[in-house]
Amino acid sequence: MPELILSQHLRAFALVVSSIALLPLSPSARAAAITSAKITEFVAKNRDGIVDEDGDQSDWLEIWNASGVAGDLGGWHLTDDPANLKKWTLPAIPITTGGYVVIFASGKDRKDPTGELHANFRIQSAAGGYLALVKPDGVTIATVFKDYPKQFADTAYGLGFDTETPLTFLVAGAQAKWHVPTGPVAGWMEAQFDDAAWSAGATGIGYDINWTETDLNTSYDHLFGRGGDVEEMMRSKNPSIYIRIPFEVPQPVGIGDLKLRMKWDDGFVAYLNGTEFERQGAPANPAWNSPATNGNRDETDAKTFFEFPVDQGGLVQGTNVLAIQGLNSSAFNSDVLFVPELTGIFQDIEKLVTGFFVEPTPGTENGVRIEGIVADTKLEPDRGFYTSPIQVVITTSTPEATIRYTTDASTPTLSNGSTYTAPITISRTTTLRAAAFKTGFGRREIDTHTYIFLDDVITQSGAAPPGWPTNSVNGQVFNYGMDPNIVNHANPTNGGDKQVKDALTAIPTMSIVTDQANLTSPGTGIYTNPQSDGIEWERESHLELLFPPGYVDSDGNSSGFASPAGLRIRGGFSRKPENPKHSFRLFFRDEYGNGRLNYRLFGDEGADEFDKFDLRSPQNYSWSLGGDSRNSFMRDIWARDTQLAMGRPATRGRYYHLYLNGIYWGLYQSEERAEAAFGETYFGGDQLDYDVVKTRGALTDGTFDAWRRLSTKWSAGFTSNAAYFNALGRNPDGTPNPAFEKLVDPGNLIDYMIILYYSGDSDGPPNNYFSIYNRENPDGWKFFEHDSEHSLDTGRYNMVNSMASGGSLHPRLLHQGLMKNPEYRLLFADRVALHCFNKGLLTDEMSIARIDARAQQIDSAIIANSARWGDSKRQPARTRSDWLSAVEGVRSFFDNRASTLIGQLRSVGWYPRIDPPGFNQHGGSIAQGAGIVISTNATGVYYTLDGSDPRAPGGAVAAGSILASFSNDTPSPQDFLTTGHEWKYLDDGSDAGTIWRTVDFDDAAWASGPSELGYGDRDEATEVGWIDMEPETGGLQRNATTYFRTTVEIADPASFSWFVVKLKYDDGAAIYVNGAEAVRTENLSAGAAFNTYSEGSTPNERTHHEFIIPTTLFVEGENTIAVELHQASSRSSDISFDLILRGEIDTSAGANLTKPILISEPSLLKARAYNISTGLWSPLNSAFFTIDTVPADASNVVISEIHYHPAEPATSKEIAISSDRDNYEFVELLNMGPRSIDLSDVYFSDGIVFNFPPNTILGAGARAIVVRNEAAFTARYGELPDGVVIGQYSGRLSNDGERVILTSSSTGDLHDFTYNDQPPWPTLPDGDGHSLVLVGPASGPDHAKSTSWLPHAKIGGAPGEDDSTIATGSYLAWKNANGISNDGGDEDGDLIMNFAEYAMGTRPRSSDSGVLPRPMTVRFGAEDFLAITFQKSLLATDVTFEIQTSTDLVNWKTSDAFTMVSEISNGDDETAVAIWRSTTPITSSKIQYLRVRISLAN
Repeated sequence: MPELILSQHLRAFALVVSSIALLPLSPSARAAAITSAKITEFVAKNRDGIVDEDGDQSDWLEIWNASGVAGDLGGWHLTDDPANLKKWTLPAIPITTGGYVVIFASGKDRKDPTGELHANFRIQSAAGGYLALVKPDGVTIATVFKDYPKQFADTAYGLGFDTETPLTFLVAGAQAKWHVPTGPVAGWMEAQFDDAAWSAGATGIGYDINWTETDLNTSYDHLFGRGGDVEEMMRSKNPSIYIRIPFEVPQPVGIGDLKLRMKWDDGFVAYLNGTEFERQGAPANPAWNSPATNGNRDETDAKTFFEFPVDQGGLVQGTNVLAIQGLNSSAFNSDVLFVPELTGIFQDIEKLVTGFFVEPTPGTENGVRIEGIVADTKLEPDRGFYTSPIQVVITTSTPEATIRYTTDASTPTLSNGSTYTAPITISRTTTLRAAAFKTGFGRREIDTHTYIFLDDVITQSGAAPPGWPTNSVNGQVFNYGMDPNIVNHANPTNGGDKQVKDALTAIPTMSIVTDQANLTSPGTGIYTNPQSDGIEWERESHLELLFPPGYVDSDGNSSGFASPAGLRIRGGFSRKPENPKHSFRLFFRDEYGNGRLNYRLFGDEGADEFDKFDLRSPQNYSWSLGGDSRNSFMRDIWARDTQLAMGRPATRGRYYHLYLNGIYWGLYQSEERAEAAFGETYFGGDQLDYDVVKTRGALTDGTFDAWRRLSTKWSAGFTSNAAYFNALGRNPDGTPNPAFEKLVDPGNLIDYMIILYYSGDSDGPPNNYFSIYNRENPDGWKFFEHDSEHSLDTGRYNMVNSMASGGSLHPRLLHQGLMKNPEYRLLFADRVALHCFNKGLLTDEMSIARIDARAQQIDSAIIANSARWGDSKRQPARTRSDWLSAVEGVRSFFDNRASTLIGQLRSVGWYPRIDPPGFNQHGGSIAQGAGIVISTNATGVYYTLDGSDPRAPGGAVAAGSILASFSNDTPSPQDFLTTGHEWKYLDDGSDAGTIWRTVDFDDAAWASGPSELGYGDRDEATEVGWIDMEPETGGLQRNATTYFRTTVEIADPASFSWFVVKLKYDDGAAIYVNGAEAVRTENLSAGAAFNTYSEGSTPNERTHHEFIIPTTLFVEGENTIAVELHQASSRSSDISFDLILRGEIDTSAGANLTKPILISEPSLLKARAYNISTGLWSPLNSAFFTIDTVPADASNVVISEIHYHPAEPATSKEIAISSDRDNYEFVELLNMGPRSIDLSDVYFSDGIVFNFPPNTILGAGARAIVVRNEAAFTARYGELPDGVVIGQYSGRLSNDGERVILTSSSTGDLHDFTYNDQPPWPTLPDGDGHSLVLVGPASGPDHAKSTSWLPHAKIGGAPGEDDSTIATGSYLAWKNANGISNDGGDEDGDLIMNFAEYAMGTRPRSSDSGVLPRPMTVRFGAEDFLAITFQKSLLATDVTFEIQTSTDLVNWKTSDAFTMVSEISNGDDETAVAIWRSTTPITSSKIQYLRVRISLAN
């Protein structure tokens, strides 16, 4: 049986098609309509193929000009409906002889002949479809596909030729004309050019001055035709030669697969009838004397024919000319050669047959035709982790197909592997690969399943597994197996059987499977040739992501993926063959089956798809290569995490275990590649728009042009503001100028360099870095942290003093040049201050937190890596304890690192001697009329409250900035409350609500006494009481909460920097100042009620614990302090309470304190210290202050509306913006509280990715909306009031339902729930245009319950509007949603009028007669009762039901003699079956009629 493998187009090709082949040129005058055309190919399920101008992967079809002449398609028709042959009429779009036009079948109906063409229908993918091309008469069908078979994703169907006849137009030895030009020759490549004066000769053409008659292996002489040796005319005179070779074509129709076969040395440009179609080693615009650009070509390659496709549309009937400009590397080179041949095939267009095609070819001739596609194999059970033997069943739905499989990682073929005949028993870790084959059918891909048995993994031997090398190969060493000393370790901290198995399932697993020779063949294996690089050393493989049983990652994923991929070795230093654990790079290309990996590797925070990513392992400080004790897996990822946390674009990473052909290969870390595709994904546009320069100035994508322009500016210097701002795309005064190219993004470069200096990265630029630039929308070069292993505790402690010098441009040199400009230098200092003070990202606490977060992710997994690689280079093996020490070494590096960095920067004049001013409260909520005190060591402080910089460019004081006044009366620290202070208290176990915290609460009836207060410890100054909450249960059940209040006089709270509370508490506590929460201990949940016990005990009930309270919570005069103290459990025997309050003065930023700066509205305070005598400025300090706001929590903010599956765009305005319905998604938040909420630290951590911007305030009762695409949202809903739409989120809401988490950095998860599109959740929001609305948000409904949500009555929902008047619990809303206008109508003829359909929860356009009320009898005790049963809607909350009786069907009355005895849910939370029965039993026979009266509540 023949074996055929399907693959798709490369994404790059798709881009070319969409920008060229699908965009015909506008003709100057309309050509004649062609008389013969055919649909030759279509794709009805385009998933990874060509992309249209909207970025959609629409279905498409291809029309071929079969007329033999050029013309246009004006008036021809396309249709998918045999009853409407003129469904879509083509415009007058030109088409060349034998040419093709691609038309998208998207339903978008676009006919501009100068743009993309889109039919007004889509192509049916199910079996039995219809597609036709109709001539302009509207009657004659030129091509029809009728009742075609089921279509497959990314597989073409169409017309192929039944027979093919090979054709040869030119062979070596063909007669040619040649000419060595001495100047430009106009039109020399055109067919009509007169070459009569040129020299004649047979091909090949060239010369070789080193030929010998006896050694043809090193000579070209035997390849020259008669008259083809051009040494005399060409050598030393011109590296270029023009060659023209005529050939005849009797009839171009039916000619296909035209190919140029070429031997050449060193370069050429080829033309057919004047149109270029191929170039090799040629400059962009070759002149008459251009040399080749690629140097001397290898002579073996030069004497080998290489094939290049030729567009046969350029052929004409009669004489045609192949013209070649031959290029030598120089005029003095010793040899040059050009031997062209031209071949093709003839295909009889009268003998076309239908079928599938191995490869979709939009815009070009079809490829190999096949009868169909063998269905993929299906393996049951699925890949994953198993503990006992399994029987794997392999099936395919294709009849008479043969299934072949392997278990040694090799590719199953008809000649390799075993034929499947019965279930396969698998009892150990196995890679099972299977494929189905059938004569004349194509195969889509190999099915690869990895089955992991942990009992087998932990005993994998140190001996070479079957097929693996037993010794080194090409010097590459190998290390196998799990260390039994770790697997059987006595200390569970470092190992043990259970611990190793737990480690192997602590994080997700990736499995790479490839033919063993791809890895370890001496000649072609990538592992045994690790220092070989490039696409030549990429091998086809298969990648799986496996989740351990029950594992759910941080993004809510519980299942992974499987995808074919290309595999390479990755790295620099780590490629050395002494390293047994190499890193990998995986590529996702159409040639392997998937154009891209469609999986959110990094959840909602990252991209949806990838064309490549790395799996990296520690390299320089690893256990595998050097047995290094500093192996932490932390350094590189810390740098990238930090760049991302700074708000800069950065590459992401996750941890995985890796298996290589079933052998456990250790712990790895994924990493994105900051290349052109990355730019397209995260910055927008097209990847072809991006330049990428990386390590040591290597070009990865695009061109060097912009980099050279930046280098020129760097060489000229940035000392002047004119030069500096010009590189930023600005005028000399700093204002934007669109005419200037923005080559520098100063914020990005500064943060990049701060990380480098802070971490001591000694292997950064000119070595490891990536930089990206968008040529089409310049926003400055973006620099990326990359491979930062020589950093932190392994780097250089002082990288600031290690100045880069010499060589070509790289980020460090660019930064050093920019630091000569005072504007950049101060901006650099501003960013340093931002990150190094006020809990900035580089404070000790925050730097350690990022390390700890990453360490926690692999704290268990590291044990498995220790078992695999801990003994690679030493005995005893490295263990988890070694790793913990390495992590601690990294953590220790951060001790006082921020101040150390500032000292280093000051030593070279890169950071001012004046510290940034300090604020007595760094942002947040302050009381109305409160003030902020600024401290400094300078003689002046300038500030603004509008967010502008107090300093103007150039160093002057900015207009509008304010000089702060210093206080002449600087207070000393002062105690206001001490032990022994008198407190009021309430100890009766009652619910005091929240009013007890307020200033105006009357506590006169409360008891009082001096502190310490409490009971049970016998050291209390005042013993408070308690009550037994459940005396009937036995034992003591002490009340949860005791309340305390006092007042304190503070004359001028703003004169202090902050207040310190020293709290002695047992067990949990919350402190309120003047009614606002100031302190909540970690063990007391937010919103804890009077009967809520704390979550654990106090860390130490015998000592005072310190908390900082901002001065802005206090007022001048009397202040109220209120404390609620919670027991840990009802059986706890004691409580303790004491509180000391002290006002503190901060002089760390200087002893000069300003008078309070009064803030009366939300303001961004920016301040700089200023030395009035020298004119020197400090770095900037800034903070946002709100007035009387509260943090967001679950009680005050709700997600009020979700639009996860919007309707298709319908209006012209919408379609002009986006045809992607997902772009119309939105999520709405609602403030249910009485006070404004600060959303600055609120973000979506799942479902979508969105961080509410700093200083986002949501007023009481106000709504805030985040959208997927702001332009699309505005097109559909119009402009909403300012401040309602907050911004655009990343990712998209799943149409199938998904988890959504709204989180606050300070108060934790606000709402965590999973919506769904299936019952019991409302189904109307799933694509019918309705949004999902929270019911009764004021009542605090549980977001996770389906009954808390209803479909919005209005199509599209009502973002930003009050939903209460159109809630879907109302009949009016139901009518609007279902398009009902007549209450008494019966749209579906089921005898249930529309109002009753609503009341009973049925569908108005689908017959539901089975739910009509019906009478029955029920037995209760020994008696029978009359009853009636009916279905009712649980959502119709505005409806009442009554039972009425009659004896004559005329007179009816509501009966009190019936009562509802049961209401049983149908299991969908939407409907229930109700049963009403009479209150008296049946005692005699009589006729009684019953009916149900349904009324709409007022």
